[in-house]
Amino acid sequence: MELICKICGTSEGHIELFKAPISRSLAAHFSPLRHITLKVCRHCGVVGIHPTPDLEKLASYYKMLERDDLSDEEIVASERRRKDYNLELINFLEHYLAQSPTSICDYGCGYGTLANELSKRWSATAFGIEYSERAILFASQHYQLNVVSAEPNEIPGNYDLIVCRAVLEHLPDPLSTLIALRDRVSEFGNLLIVVPNLWSFNLGLFSGERLQSIFKLVHLWYFSSVTLQQLVERAGLRVVGQREADGWSRQGELWMVVERVESSEMNHPTSVDTRLVVRELRRKTFYGRVRSIIETRTKNLLGDRLVSKARNVRKRVLRLLSDSSHEQA
Repeated sequence: MELICKICGTSEGHIELFKAPISRSLAAHFSPLRHITLKVCRHCGVVGIHPTPDLEKLASYYKMLERDDLSDEEIVASERRRKDYNLELINFLEHYLAQSPTSICDYGCGYGTLANELSKRWSATAFGIEYSERAILFASQHYQLNVVSAEPNEIPGNYDLIVCRAVLEHLPDPLSTLIALRDRVSEFGNLLIVVPNLWSFNLGLFSGERLQSIFKLVHLWYFSSVTLQQLVERAGLRVVGQREADGWSRQGELWMVVERVESSEMNHPTSVDTRLVVRELRRKTFYGRVRSIIETRTKNLLGDRLVSKARNVRKRVLRLLSDSSHEQA
C-alpha cells in the first residue's frame, strides 16, 4: 500500500533512509511496534517516521510523561535555564514583526514562561493553549496567564502574533494545524514557528536504541529550512525571516517568522531535489559515524593518559609528604 504524504498530499512514494529499534520501554507502550523507519517523500523531501504510532497510545504516552509531582520552585528553576534562549528568540522575532503586537497566542505554551516574556516585551495581552494540566495550573497561577486546552480551530479571536514552538514535529497533520493557525493571525500579524533542524543532527552518533536520543518516536516529522518553507507556503503563509539557531537544549533549531497571504499572492511551493536530500542525509550519517569513532577513541586515549598522570602526581605528593614528615622527625 503506497503512503500518501501528509505534507504535500502526493502518493509518489517514499525512500527509506534507515530503520532502528525503539527502546524496550517504548516498545512495551506502543506494542506491537518494534522499529521506526525514517523515510523521505519523493515529491517534497520531508522526512517522517513510518509507521505513525497509534494516536491514542501517543496521547497516553504524553500523559505518562507529565511531571505532576514537580513543585513550583522546581519548575521556576528549570525554566530559568531558558532565559538566554528566550531573550535571543524574542530579539530575533522583533526584527521581523510587521508591527508591535497587542495580542499574543502561544500554541503549546508549556509553563507559560515565553508567553509571559513576550507579553512584557510589548505590553501585550497573552493567551495560551496547552494540554498538560500541571502546566496550565502553573502558568495560570504563576504568570496569571489565560491558558486553556483547545484545538487550533477552536482558538477564539485573532492575534497579532501566534507562537508555535516545538509543536509541529509532534503532530500527525502539521499542515492542517498551520492552516487553522493562519486563520487566527490578524491582517498585519505574524506567526513564529520553531522546529528541530534536521541538518543540525549528527546522524552518525545514533544507531540502535541510541537513535531515540534524537529521532524520538514522538517526533513524527523532521524539517529542513526548505521543507519547512514548503509547508508554510502550502498553508497560505509567506516567509518573512528565518534563522538556523541553537536550541535551548543541544539540538539545533529552525526559527521562522511568517505572514499570511491572500490566495492571489500564493506561490507554488519551492521544489526539492529529493535525491540531494537523501544523499546529504546518508553523507552526514557516514561521516558522523567516522567522526564519532575518532572522538570516542581520542577521548578514551586522553582519558587513560589523564588517569595515569593523576596517579603519578598523587604518588609524588604522597612521597613529598612522607619525606617531609621524616625530616621533621
